[in-house]
Amino acid sequence: MTRSKKTLTCPAGVVTEDTYRSETAHTTIYRFLEEKCNCCVLKNKCTNRQKGRTVSINDNYHLILKAKEYLSTDEGKAELKLRPSVERVNGVLKNRFGLGVTKSWGANKYKMQVY
Repeated sequence: MTRSKKTLTCPAGVVTEDTYRSETAHTTIYRFLEEKCNCCVLKNKCTNRQKGRTVSINDNYHLILKAKEYLSTDEGKAELKLRPSVERVNGVLKNRFGLGVTKSWGANKYKMQVY
């Protein structure tokens, strides 16, 4: 899908301007009309909703694209191989030592709980 200003184009070429903001989720949500989606030949690949398709695009979507691009490089692949060892330690801290649930608010108090 391509996005420019306040429009979004689906793979079938249908353009929508029906959009609204969700400030709590920091996203822009685009709606494709039910009439257009139900008669589309790509509907089965696109959505299974009967009321048309909605697409949410986060304000930080450009960062996701940068991360995917970086992880496809040799340096990114090398760093990705290190992740399981780090995640294993995080899992032990969370599950065995109770760091999955904080007992107080604030970064300083959380650091005290870790110690």
